[in-house]
Amino acid sequence: MFKFQFDYLKNGKGNHIKTIVLLVLSSIFIGTSLNISAFLFLGSILTSTAISHPIVTSILGLIGLIVLFFALSLIVLPLIIGATKFCKDTDMGVRPQFVDLFMFFKKSLFKTTFKYSSAMVAISMIAFFIFSTILVLILKVSSTIYPEQVSPFSASAEFNIEDNPINIIALSILFICYYLFSLYISTGFLVHIDKPLLSTKNKLSISWKLLFKGKHSLWKLLFNNLLFIIAYIVFIFVLAMVLMKIEMSLPVTQEALYITIYILGVIIYIVSIFFVSYTLNGGIYNFYHKNKNALYPSNNSETIE
Repeated sequence: MFKFQFDYLKNGKGNHIKTIVLLVLSSIFIGTSLNISAFLFLGSILTSTAISHPIVTSILGLIGLIVLFFALSLIVLPLIIGATKFCKDTDMGVRPQFVDLFMFFKKSLFKTTFKYSSAMVAISMIAFFIFSTILVLILKVSSTIYPEQVSPFSASAEFNIEDNPINIIALSILFICYYLFSLYISTGFLVHIDKPLLSTKNKLSISWKLLFKGKHSLWKLLFNNLLFIIAYIVFIFVLAMVLMKIEMSLPVTQEALYITIYILGVIIYIVSIFFVSYTLNGGIYNFYHKNKNALYPSNNSETIE
C-alpha cells in the first residue's frame, strides 16, 4: 500500500527539502506568468464587452483568446515542464537544479517545446470545453428530474447535492475523467523531459502506453491516492478532535493558550496538506518511472521511440 508514494520519498532522500524550496521559488515565476496571461486575456474581454458593436466585440474576444494561447504555450507551460523536472530528478535520486526551470527556453529545445506546449494547450482547451458542456447537460437533466432543486450556481441555499443521486454519480464520473486527463497531461510532460526532440504525436502515444499499458496498473495508483487522501482526512479529523478537547479542558481565562493551540492547528494543517500534495504528485513520477523501466528495459530515454 502507498508503494509509489513511499518509493518516491525513499528515492529522493536527502533532496526533498531542496526540491520543495525550488518548487516554491518556481511557483513565483509560474504564478506571475499566469497572472500576466490572465490580465491580458481579461483585459481584451472587458474591452470587448464595453464596445457594443458585435463584430468588434468578437474580434477583441478572439484576440484575447489568441494572446492567452500564445502566453501559455510560450511561457507558462515551458516553466511548468521545467519545474516538473525538479520532482522527476528527485525520484531518480538526482539533486535538482534551479536552472532546469528555464531549460526549455534554450534555443535547441525551445522550438520543439513550443510545438508540444501548443498541442497541450489546444487539447486542454478542447477538454475544458467538453467537460464544461457535459457539466451543463448534467445540471439540465438533473433539474428536469428534480425540478424542486435549485441550481448550485444560484445564490439560494436550498440546493443540496446529497439529495440528488444523478449529480453525485455523474459529477464523480466527470471528476475521475478529469483526473485521468490531468494524469495524461502530466505524463506527457515527463515524456517531453526525457525525449524533447520526439514528435508530439509520439509523445502522446508514449504517454498513453505508460498510463494504460504499463506493468503497473493505473487503477492501483488511483486507489492508492484515494486511500492516502482518506487517511489524511482521518488524521485531520482526529487532530481536530484532540485540539478541541484540549481547548475545552482549558480555563476560560487562558486566552493565550487558546490562540496558541489555534495557530498550532493551522500550521499543522498547512504543512500536512502540502506534504500530502507533494507526496501524491511524487507517486505519479514514481509510477511513470516504474512503467517506463518496464516498457523500455534498458532504462535509457533514447529507447523511447
